[in-house]
Amino acid sequence: LDWVNAISVKTTKQILGEIITKLFKFDNLDDPKLYAALSHLTTLWHKVVENKGAEFSLGDFVRYIDDCNKAELQILDANPYKNASDRVQVMSAHAAKGLEWEHVFILDASKQAWNNARTNNSDWPLPDNLRSIKNANADENGRKRLFYVAVTRAKTHLYISSSEQDFDGKRRERLDFLEDCVSCEPILMPEKAEDLTKKVQKGLELSWMRPEVTENLKDLLREKIADFHLSASALNTFLDIEHAGPTEFLMQNILHMPSAQSAEVMLGNAIHAAIDFWQKNKVSPDELRKFLAKYLETRTDIAPDKLVEFTDYGAGILENYLAAKALMFGLPSDSEVSLGYGGQEIRVGEARLVGKIDRLEFDENAKTITIVDFKTGKYPTSKSSAISRHKYTEQLYFYKILLELSGKYRNYQIIGGRLEYIKPDEETGGLPEPIEVVFEASIENRLRRLIGAVWKMISEVEFWSADEISARGLHKMAEFEEFLLEK
Repeated sequence: LDWVNAISVKTTKQILGEIITKLFKFDNLDDPKLYAALSHLTTLWHKVVENKGAEFSLGDFVRYIDDCNKAELQILDANPYKNASDRVQVMSAHAAKGLEWEHVFILDASKQAWNNARTNNSDWPLPDNLRSIKNANADENGRKRLFYVAVTRAKTHLYISSSEQDFDGKRRERLDFLEDCVSCEPILMPEKAEDLTKKVQKGLELSWMRPEVTENLKDLLREKIADFHLSASALNTFLDIEHAGPTEFLMQNILHMPSAQSAEVMLGNAIHAAIDFWQKNKVSPDELRKFLAKYLETRTDIAPDKLVEFTDYGAGILENYLAAKALMFGLPSDSEVSLGYGGQEIRVGEARLVGKIDRLEFDENAKTITIVDFKTGKYPTSKSSAISRHKYTEQLYFYKILLELSGKYRNYQIIGGRLEYIKPDEETGGLPEPIEVVFEASIENRLRRLIGAVWKMISEVEFWSADEISARGLHKMAEFEEFLLEK
């Protein structure tokens, strides 16, 4: 009764805190049961907020639980990481007492870290008049016992790691408990990641940046995939197992993980935007340069001291290209044509498609359209560039499919596509000849089937890792495409 009277003047959050202390008896904050309870209560809190609003009362809280009981609704704490069978437990040596695992990792096994470890010997300081009888080795012995607890938690594999320096550059001393261990010679990691082979680098990158797609993670991904629309560039990311692949597609297009762009990519994006701005406004070279400078300053991460250099370089490329293509830009056209956005749904089978096309050129008499795609990279001349030409050609076919399914251009025949390379040739200084593509029904049908095969993998949350793809004997983009078509 005293407790009920005391909480009557408290907020609902404070009351929940009181509930935790009344229902659960925890000796320390390392008890995993505490975090399970907090996770459950956090889930409950958010459910009540969704139902009753952020400023709910204790009465609202009780009524919500009562309503769920009457309706036989379960309030599930479905945290996929907490419930995953392959989760990793992170805890202190104190919390690990009485527990065992196949693999145990002890981090920061340095004198600095373990000299500050809390031991039972130091929990109860002696009064001033009895300090003279304290065993000088009590804390040291307590730390040794605690370290012994840590190392004996491992059933089969024990990993002990440390570092030579801390974050401030100060040297870390080796833990003196290990001085008598003759088999504990340190193994130093390479100073730079560049010292590792490319294969190991990729493995390290995938292991800590790319999530393993477990069943629990699949449940979360299905929610994101429900609203996903496939673009030409996303399709290429999925298929190009030599430079990206399904896992990279997952990171970029589903999880939208941030990634650093190269200066070349940022400048290419700025040039694309500047060409679209010029097509729509036909501004002077000075105005175009100002647009480019503003774009680079506000929408890229190019260093401030490099902005003038990049602006001059980009403006020079644009001025040269626009002058050389004056006749082309005099043709009837639309620029930056968006399809599949804003509620407009375009499908190939179950696959939802979207895209932005750089330029469409019209022949109003013949009622035909030519698709133009601007490229700011190098012209594909060598065999190593064959994959780029293949991807860009598939992009043009992808845009053709979008146009034919959009309805807006139903009265036109899409007769071909063209890849326009904006940068001058490094050897001749002149503009490279455009790559012309005449559309063929067989290639278009193949791409439609490929879109369906990729969409099936996406909808089934199958994002194979590089190892899973290699295990199937697939190493080239063309091999992967044929495999998906047969599958």
